[in-house]
Amino acid sequence: MSSLPKDKRGFSLVEMLIVVGIIGLLSSFTAWSLTNSRPKARLAVTQQQLNSLQAHLVICESDNDVVDFRTVLPVVGEKICAHANVDAVFPVLPSSWDYVASDNLGEFKASTAEGSSWSITCSERGCVTTP
Repeated sequence: MSSLPKDKRGFSLVEMLIVVGIIGLLSSFTAWSLTNSRPKARLAVTQQQLNSLQAHLVICESDNDVVDFRTVLPVVGEKICAHANVDAVFPVLPSSWDYVASDNLGEFKASTAEGSSWSITCSERGCVTTP
């Protein structure tokens, strides 16, 4: 016969170890997925900012105000169009991103070496991301 009372409450050591192990496993999966998603989130933010910048550049060109990134790199906070009636300024890119001069007139790039080397090239057709 067992000498334990029927209304015994609590958990055994084995049950507690199993629960702690499951929680540890789930938290490690969560931490792993977060480390992979941060660079992609920064990439998405940057691409959204550059798409907005591209729209303002199209307005500049329609007002005959050409911006040539081969001769002058953009300065964060400066007006995009010097002579047009657009008050938009070059956006602050996320940390480790920089504007890069493009090979073609009417195009610009932003690049980073964070994690993977990402590059976003924008032209009249829109912005394209390349790893």
